[in-house]
Amino acid sequence: MVEEKNIPMYIILTLVTCGLFGMYWFVVMANDIKELKGGDKPNGVVDLLLGIVTCGIYMWYCYYQYPQHIVDIQKAKDKEVNDASVVALICGVLGLGIVSLALIQNEVNKFATPQS
Repeated sequence: MVEEKNIPMYIILTLVTCGLFGMYWFVVMANDIKELKGGDKPNGVVDLLLGIVTCGIYMWYCYYQYPQHIVDIQKAKDKEVNDASVVALICGVLGLGIVSLALIQNEVNKFATPQS
């Protein structure tokens, strides 16, 4: 099981660290999606490195693809399907990657165990 993440705190930490915590958040979120999906994808470290090498362009793909993975999880668990992929992609293209992370994390949190 994955643990619920405190989205407002993660946003603040990302802003305070000038985006460094956002990279950690991205990798942890990808690993949570991989655990929920039960496969070998996505791979957060590889996706982050590809995002860095491509100056962020590959991240747009991730902002679209990660919600697609969540849709697969929602369908497998007979949950209501909420596809945030287009909104996350648009936010990422507009330079609002932190909003994309928050949107995706919000969907992941719906499958997480609450924090104690």
